[in-house]
Amino acid sequence: MSSRKRLLSTSVLRPIMSALVLGVVALSAAPAFAQDTDEGETIVVTGSRIRSPLQQNEPVVNIGQDEIARTGLSSTADILQRTPISGGGLNQRFNSSGNFGNPPDGGGVGAGSAEIDLRYLGTPRTLVLVDGLRWVNGASASGVPGSVDLNTIPPGMIDRIEVLQQGASSIYGSDAIAGVVNILTRDEQDGLIASAQYGGFYDYGDGATQEYNASFGINAPGTHVIVGVGYVDQDSVLAADRDISLFPQPGATSCLAGGCSSGTPLGRFIITDPNTLQGLDVTLASAFPPGGFPTYNPALANGGPDFVPFATNLRFNFQPFNYVATPSERLSMFGQLVQDLPHGMELRLRASYVERQSANQAAPLPLFVGPDAGNGNLLDTVVIAANNPYNPFGFDLGPGTLTFVGRRLVEAGPRHYEQNVDTFNLTASLRGDASLFGNPWDWDFNVVWSENKAEQTFTGNVNAQNVVRALGDVNACTGSCVPLNIFGGAGSITPAMLGYIGFVQRDSSEQTLLDFSYNMTGDIMTLPAGALSAAFGIENRHTDGRFDPDPIVAAGFDFPSGSQLAAN
Repeated sequence: MSSRKRLLSTSVLRPIMSALVLGVVALSAAPAFAQDTDEGETIVVTGSRIRSPLQQNEPVVNIGQDEIARTGLSSTADILQRTPISGGGLNQRFNSSGNFGNPPDGGGVGAGSAEIDLRYLGTPRTLVLVDGLRWVNGASASGVPGSVDLNTIPPGMIDRIEVLQQGASSIYGSDAIAGVVNILTRDEQDGLIASAQYGGFYDYGDGATQEYNASFGINAPGTHVIVGVGYVDQDSVLAADRDISLFPQPGATSCLAGGCSSGTPLGRFIITDPNTLQGLDVTLASAFPPGGFPTYNPALANGGPDFVPFATNLRFNFQPFNYVATPSERLSMFGQLVQDLPHGMELRLRASYVERQSANQAAPLPLFVGPDAGNGNLLDTVVIAANNPYNPFGFDLGPGTLTFVGRRLVEAGPRHYEQNVDTFNLTASLRGDASLFGNPWDWDFNVVWSENKAEQTFTGNVNAQNVVRALGDVNACTGSCVPLNIFGGAGSITPAMLGYIGFVQRDSSEQTLLDFSYNMTGDIMTLPAGALSAAFGIENRHTDGRFDPDPIVAAGFDFPSGSQLAAN
């Protein structure tokens, strides 16, 4: 096994991997975990490709079409995540892609994705196969994850699912340490099969999910054809629609229970008055009407009647803006041909396409500036100039005077993320048998090509360069620059101000897979203890991952949505 990684450009990862399996030998064709017999102990060499581990007497969970239909679930991941061995993974309740996307390692995740995590070892350690062959990793325009998005597999073509509940790294590599999920597709069908289901949250009447699938099959002598189409539409559910999720602490009735944010529409200002050397942690007493400005008097306690000490009950409840079920819409199409060929050979061709449109959102951006903001960019070193027309303090807020300023940009509305993901898959397999060493041998040759393309649009972010300029010396705020008012409370930031500091963030990502594999397995001879079997094979797998963040993000001038502060 060898691997090479090459950095092509900003956040572009292109690993190339190949594997060679030769001469793995086992005594006895009995399955693993076989019991001892009167004739003696059965000897089994595991970790080979002599037999698929999913066909041995291993701890395998089988989920058939009937069981899948009875769940009433429209997502393969939701079904798998209900198995006892599942440790979770992303699903359509995950609403934080903007906060966890764009990590330094490039392995971002995205809302709308659905993954399986066995034993809490992480989704990259659970291998997902389709008909025993690898599937392309996911892409949601938040990075280059190392795991499969199960929403990229058309649900209508699934016949059953096998879950190998023990590690198989000796066979498949480190991405199978936690186990293997093998999704088997239908290869025969007579006539038309159609299904429809509709469901929602009992007693609430929201979060409706619709799923429609139709497939048509033709069975002729030696030829089997199936084509199908599917559509899934899941509506969103807001945290504001449930009492239990109305505040950050489940079941709470106010911010006094904790978890609410210091980024309020009235602002939080932690400063030191250079005239009195008094440290202040204050907020506005109330929002000022458009055109009105707060005043500051250092001779008065807390700076005057317009400012009051900041307290827990003044924190902002960001929770109602979040989704507890994200909206998602998926269209899938697939086709499969199984053709018998002369000399006992069989050709299998499969093609599929899935389009996903999904979204997630968070509360309006909490703009935090100053040394204690922890942004890691220009916003930590900002100077709010004394001559800024909206600065009520009359002195520069900068080194020695500014600790932290937070202001919730409610005028911009919620931070909203929309993903559009297209997944293509083409697979060809040629299988047959031959005679070798006087014994029958099975062989197969497989080619897999898959491509995952994703685009994400994020509204509600700010350009740090423009924020610094809009808060700085008014004489330097020329041209399109508009001075920013973060001191007037809700409603004081005008559309012109937002138009200058804000931008629409556009990210994209892509992953491709090209996999060639050839396998042979059979018996060499019969020995007293059983058959002496062997497996030979070669595999060449080429994966290509690319993540292109928005140029403003790549330059480090966005508000850092991956920070813990921005999560609120």
